[in-house]
This record gives sequence, C-alpha cells and structure tokens, in this order.
Amino acid sequence: MGNKEIILENSIVVKASFPYLEMISDFIRQQAGLSNLGFKKTWELMLAIDEITSNIVSYAASDKDNCKIKVVWRAEKNCITVSIYDNGRPFNPLKIPEEESNLIEENKRLGGMNPELVKKMVDEAFYKRENGLNCVMLKKYTRKA
Repeated sequence: MGNKEIILENSIVVKASFPYLEMISDFIRQQAGLSNLGFKKTWELMLAIDEITSNIVSYAASDKDNCKIKVVWRAEKNCITVSIYDNGRPFNPLKIPEEESNLIEENKRLGGMNPELVKKMVDEAFYKRENGLNCVMLKKYTRKA
C-alpha cells in the first residue's frame, strides 16, 4: 500500500442502462460531499464520469440485461480515484474507434464519444482490459502533493 492513506472507499453497481446512470451521479455527489471535494472539482469529475458511463451504455453494453457498471470511489489524502468497471464487450472510452471517428463532431454536440473532454476534466485517465472487464481509472488531485 505504501504511503497512500485511504480516507474513504465506497462503490456502487448498476445495470448498464441509461435510466440507471442517475444513480451513479447521485453516488458521486454523495461521495464528493463525504470527501469534502469542492464544487468545481466535483462538477469536473461528474462530467467525466457521465461521459464514460454514457459511452459504456452506448458502445460496450451489447447485452443490456447482463451488463453491469461498477464505480469505485477512493479518497486519499491528496487525490480522488474513480475506477469504472463494466463487463461489456472490449471498449476503451478514452480512445475513439476509427470507424466512429467520422461521428466525432456530431457526438461532441450531442454528448458521448468525447475522450478529449474526459482528459480535460481529470488529472489522469487510464484504460485497461483485465479478466473480462473494461476498467477506466480517473484521478483528480485535491491539492498539491
């Protein structure tokens, strides 16, 4: 574990469907409040998480009945880490697939498929596929280390 001091860690699991994304937003607001995260940083994280989870529902959740999204909130001394897992088809929401690149401008206006937005809202963003799960990790620094 090293010098990381975990102050708070909680998670939520929801069905990968648009009506359930509001539960994730509520969870993030609650965790941000418990972590004493300021309004601007909370808003930026919520925007990034909404973008990621919307893309999961739209592009990774081919089996809507069995696909789940798990969001893990971890507050450490100087950093918030949000890990987003799903059991959908392999899909990196931080990278636009070539076949979708012609839709970028339209999607930027409509919401979804905008990895540039996510990367602007957080300090670090990573994707990995592991054990049949997609995982996006977002980091937001709360103060200088």
